[in-house]
Amino acid sequence: GTLEDSGAAGNDGVFHGGEPTFVEGYDGTPQGALAFDGIDDMVELTYNDGLPITSHIFFSIAMWVKAPTGQADRRVFSESSTVDNRPLFNIGTHNRGQGPQVDIYLRSDTGVQVLNHPKSQGSAFDDTWHHIAWVDAFGEATLYIDGVRDPTNFSYRRPQWTFTSTT
Repeated sequence: GTLEDSGAAGNDGVFHGGEPTFVEGYDGTPQGALAFDGIDDMVELTYNDGLPITSHIFFSIAMWVKAPTGQADRRVFSESSTVDNRPLFNIGTHNRGQGPQVDIYLRSDTGVQVLNHPKSQGSAFDDTWHHIAWVDAFGEATLYIDGVRDPTNFSYRRPQWTFTSTT
């Protein structure tokens, strides 16, 4: 029911796209999840301690997601720059909306495509709740869907990234 950081870092969220709509969460908790309109809704995190997440040599990104199959190129996590459109770190739905897979797109400060839309073999966007986790050890990356390691090779050579925004 809030966008406040539950830890001490103070990385509180700011909702963009109108007023946030809180709905029942994956576990039935009232107001345990945010509903996004699929058009312009997003939560941006205020940079304080620990952000951007991808600046760390070892990091994990984990979340519960629920989206129907066919959502084309919707990001569930993104780090980018507010001053340069080249650097990107995106986790989202199938870029063409052709399946329930998790799609990854990474681009460097110079615009080089580091990971160009490899997709999970497992399903995460089929209109039911799924837990996804990206675990990254200096480019040795693994995606987990509902606690199961996806067999897709997501490893990459870490580029130079200069991110100013986490959404």
